[in-house]
Amino acid sequence: MVGCQARAQDAVNERPAEAKMDRTLFPLAEAEGEPRAEESADAPRLKRANRAQIRLVPMDLESSLPQEHAARLIWELVEQLDLRPLYAQIRAVEGHPGQNAIEPKILMAL
Repeated sequence: MVGCQARAQDAVNERPAEAKMDRTLFPLAEAEGEPRAEESADAPRLKRANRAQIRLVPMDLESSLPQEHAARLIWELVEQLDLRPLYAQIRAVEGHPGQNAIEPKILMAL
């Protein structure tokens, strides 16, 4: 076992310089405003503002729709409909494989 490890280490040591792990898989673009390698080693490292940054914010869809919006009336109407025949046709059931069906209320509201 020790012989195998020694041969493996020898193979790693014999790799050409360009095969070493100090390279990146893809070329890296220089970040805007980042100090370049030729700048002084004493230059401060700064976190800069990224104004194009995307922010993910949790959002409550119910509160994003105004109370007087017409979509609320449509939903009230759909909730009053007897959709049992549509629910009876759904073949996706608990305990069996398959993707969940879209609720008939949603389809009717569209």
